Amino acid sequence: MNSRRDPIEEWRDISARAARASGTRPTVRGAVRATPGWSLGALVVAIVVVVAGLAIRPASVATPASPSPSQTGPVIDRADDGLFRLELSTPRAVYLPDEAIEPVATITWLGPDASLEAFHAERPISFTIEEVGGKRTMGGAMNEPCLSTILTKQVPIAAPFVKGGVPDADFDVPWYLDPVLRLPVGTWRIRAALDVFVGRCGGERHQLTVENVIDVAPGSASPEASVRTTPSPTLSPDAAIALEFVRKYEDGLSTGHEDSSWRIFLSDWSKRTVGSFATFADAERRRAAFTSGEAEIADPTRDPALLDPAFLGARAADIAAIADPGRTFVVSIRRGDVDGVAVAIEHLVVAATGDMWKIWLDAAPGAYGGWPYPEGCAAFGLSARRCDAVVGAAAANTGFDRSKAFAIALMPEPGCGGDPLSDQLVLCTRTTSFVAGVRFDLANGDPVRGDVFCGIGRPSLVCAEEPRIDAVDLHGAGYWDVPCAGEPPDGCPSPIPSLGPAAAASGTELRIGTLDVPVGPVGHREIEIGRAVLVNGIVQEARFSIVDQTQVGFVLSTGTVELELRSTLAGRPPFDNIYQRGTFDGLEEVRVVLVFDVAETNPDALIRVT
Repeated sequence: MNSRRDPIEEWRDISARAARASGTRPTVRGAVRATPGWSLGALVVAIVVVVAGLAIRPASVATPASPSPSQTGPVIDRADDGLFRLELSTPRAVYLPDEAIEPVATITWLGPDASLEAFHAERPISFTIEEVGGKRTMGGAMNEPCLSTILTKQVPIAAPFVKGGVPDADFDVPWYLDPVLRLPVGTWRIRAALDVFVGRCGGERHQLTVENVIDVAPGSASPEASVRTTPSPTLSPDAAIALEFVRKYEDGLSTGHEDSSWRIFLSDWSKRTVGSFATFADAERRRAAFTSGEAEIADPTRDPALLDPAFLGARAADIAAIADPGRTFVVSIRRGDVDGVAVAIEHLVVAATGDMWKIWLDAAPGAYGGWPYPEGCAAFGLSARRCDAVVGAAAANTGFDRSKAFAIALMPEPGCGGDPLSDQLVLCTRTTSFVAGVRFDLANGDPVRGDVFCGIGRPSLVCAEEPRIDAVDLHGAGYWDVPCAGEPPDGCPSPIPSLGPAAAASGTELRIGTLDVPVGPVGHREIEIGRAVLVNGIVQEARFSIVDQTQVGFVLSTGTVELELRSTLAGRPPFDNIYQRGTFDGLEEVRVVLVFDVAETNPDALIRVT
């Protein structure tokens, strides 16, 4: 099994040598979102190992130092604009063709604040290589998520060199897939470019560039000069590419770059089967957050049993139609354990399609990213009791009897429509928040899925671990709303006459400071808290509130306590709306009642009313 992390992304050892004093690495926050007014290099992919590179222009103010010509000491170049410092260091000036070159760039915040959130594309620093006096170059483009990195004043953050670009005659696929930088004989300029924004993506922009010039001399390195980290030499060239392809895909998932894994590595069939990038990102982030350890990646295999269409399932037909059968591999991945959830091995298919390589996920339509219920509740941030409420809500929303399901699964974000194959990632904009999807599997028939969202509405256990309580009095119930059928004055009721001071004084009000109402047993509850006497049937005011608006130790089915007035005079209409009810001469006694429904309770539970 191969459990090695990608040195291109896993740069702790390199950065420790470059900035050992700080012991700091960046905290990256990110959400893929549009960045209006921010035009980065276009994404160009054949088989891109790491997408890197930004449009570069010189900083407005820079103070570069001359590179050192030393053959044994480091080559260093730095620049700053008063707020940011960029430095590029390469350990030596002269290398042999087989030696590993380890350029490391550092970014330092110099400004007045103790820390700063710098916004950037996929990375704050990009790298390019060009041959001095020649035509060979390594360029590239960078994805456009709006990410951010927290910088602490005067504390350098290191970023090791990463390869980026498209394979060609000068730098082919094996060179890109080797995570270690080695260069052929010649003189080379290695350039690092900083491109960040202050305040927001597209805000105040800061750009700096630095470069190191090194020579690669003829000869061969000693065995101790460098350590290769390429895949096992027993693998064929195609198998080595397949293995590195999966490692790059997995690295994108483990480092929060799901968009790169989606765009660059997945086949169109995989994208259609998943349904949307939102589903993919949500599923993979949940899996990363709730699995322990690193993924173990097995060497690629062409085992006929694993390539049999019966084993490949729904993807078999697409693989047969577009993949090169002689360059098709199965790469098995075992991810870390999750408490209560059985560990599964995922069998990815990696194959060449013309001059491209793609991955076919081990998935079936409508099943991607599912977690078994109830074991998977924690992956959705749900306690057992709230998770059960969510499953119940999904069943109610779809009109499904959950007792008929032989299995229940919690499903990731369903997405918001749009073309799932578009390079422009379709993200969701809603007025509600996604809680979970619930799929009910039937012994006979298609599964039933219900998605649960929360937003403005009555509080419930479905939407909060300790939901609030809404106090619904006659204002909240719309008692004084004007029920116009048309534009005023057409279709509107007659105004309710006002009471004079003398008439109003003849009534009897009910005024309560505080009152502890026992929640009582599970079921429907109606509790009379007092009586009042109205004049001419007119309610002048009817309000109440709840002191502690959190359901702790009990749950109300609707999350509400409602205040109702009920006349003691037979035949009088209900207090639904003042205009529809009308007025009645004389005095009218009413009962004041609190109404609520209890789903869970305990003997000491109280609702304090004021």
